[in-house]
Amino acid sequence: MDIKITFGNNQKAILIKSLVLESFKSKFSQSGFTNSEIISLSELFWKIPDKKESNCQYVVIQNKQLAGTMLLKRDNYPEESMKHYVLLFFKHNPFKIFKLLATLSVLEHQVKKNEIYIDYIVIDQHFRNLGIGSKLLNKAMTSIKEDQYLSLYVAKSNIGAIELYKKKGFKIVTTKNSYLRKIFLNEEGWHYMTWSPRN
Repeated sequence: MDIKITFGNNQKAILIKSLVLESFKSKFSQSGFTNSEIISLSELFWKIPDKKESNCQYVVIQNKQLAGTMLLKRDNYPEESMKHYVLLFFKHNPFKIFKLLATLSVLEHQVKKNEIYIDYIVIDQHFRNLGIGSKLLNKAMTSIKEDQYLSLYVAKSNIGAIELYKKKGFKIVTTKNSYLRKIFLNEEGWHYMTWSPRN
């Protein structure tokens, strides 16, 4: 098993996006777009971090296949020009574009000083129950400085993930019920959890 950082929008970026979309299929399918359609549209709003950025995209390669991936977000992305999004409304079904962008907006988290946000950890269905998620968490935990902390959001219904995070030392800081997240993600209750080397 090989865990490493990947950069830029190359062929691996398509594999990463496909894996993420498949893992969150129930959430993104509400937009009405297929996974391949979202990938083709994603150049405007979804980029794999490059070498100049502090955000890190980790990939797990097992048997020469992409088995899992994790995005660590250290900095907030700059806002894109609205003209790009306006073009999407002209080129595609406006209602479907609205639902897609609204879903992405609800998922967005603005990181604070010293916060390292785990945007997502996803594992290919053929490589689950092999401890890959745990190894990615270990990688995240060893990549931060003494004065930094890891954070993430997890759905209250995702008991397995919550237990894993608690086992790793993550603590529930707040629990929020979001009507917008219920509409666009089919999940109303979310835990905000954190971990610090000082825990």
